[in-house]
Parts: sequence; structure tokens; C-alpha cells
Amino acid sequence: SLQVMGVSWLRVRHMRRHATPVHSAEVDALRQMLGIRERVGVLTAGDGVVPMACGILRPAILLPAESVDWSAERRRIVLLHELAHVERGDLATHLLARCALLLYWWNPLAWLAWREFLKERERAADDLVLRMGTDAPGYASHLLDIASAMQASSPAAVAMARKSELE
Repeated sequence: SLQVMGVSWLRVRHMRRHATPVHSAEVDALRQMLGIRERVGVLTAGDGVVPMACGILRPAILLPAESVDWSAERRRIVLLHELAHVERGDLATHLLARCALLLYWWNPLAWLAWREFLKERERAADDLVLRMGTDAPGYASHLLDIASAMQASSPAAVAMARKSELE
């Protein structure tokens, strides 16, 4: 519903406003490697935040506070995954698809298309990470570890943690 979209937008806006900016030369290098011209900020939010890209006009990547303890490899793959969403324009298409779902909320096929859209969007980001030379089993292991750590504190991580999806 429109109300859910509004509440979600406000939540992300609040997280972004209260997050701590982090300068990351790694993000700049990865961004250039992917051909992303606009600057992409990196912000550290509170504990339990699921890594996410946000912002259509001013894209940024929100990372959980515990990301400072991640290995360099885990940080790289998370940043690549979120940069893939920025590079593909997923933030704008997500908004467009969500608006279409609002118009056709009564149609079960719209809900099916929405779920498939979300899955394909994540698969496309995963494919980019794998094309950049990331080991597939290691990548899946990192995703499971992150999702397991976040699951207790964030409902969004529950969807991310489905083993069948990761496989």
C-alpha cells in the first residue's frame, strides 16, 4: 500500500540521516570499475541494519555497524552487490514496480510478478558479484553468515536468509 511505501521511505530516510559517513577508497575504485559515474556514499548505520543501497538521486550504501569487523573479502562482496543495484538502476525500477503493484493490488498476477521481480533483481546483483571473480561457494557462505547475524534484529534479513534462494 501507499502507506507501507511511505513508512518504508521514512525509515530509510531516518537511518540515512542518522548514519555515520565513511570514506571508502574501495567503493570509489569499485564504482569506477563498474562504470558508475555518480558518487556513491557509504554510511554506517546502527546494529542490525541489513546492507542496502538507497537513494535514487543521491545513491548511498548503508552498512551495519558491525561491518567494521568484516573481513576485506566480505566487505568487498557486499559493496559490489550493493553497487550492482546502483549500476543497474534497481532503486528507480523498484519504485516504478511498487507503484505498478499499487495500481494492480487486486490482481494475483501482479503479486507474483512483484515477487519474481525482487528475486531476479537480487540474482542479477549476485551475477555481477560472481562475474567480478568472487568464488560462488564463498559468496553464498558470506551471505548466509550476514543474514544469520542480522536475522534476529531485522525482518528484512528473514527474506535474505532463505537457503533455497541462496542455493
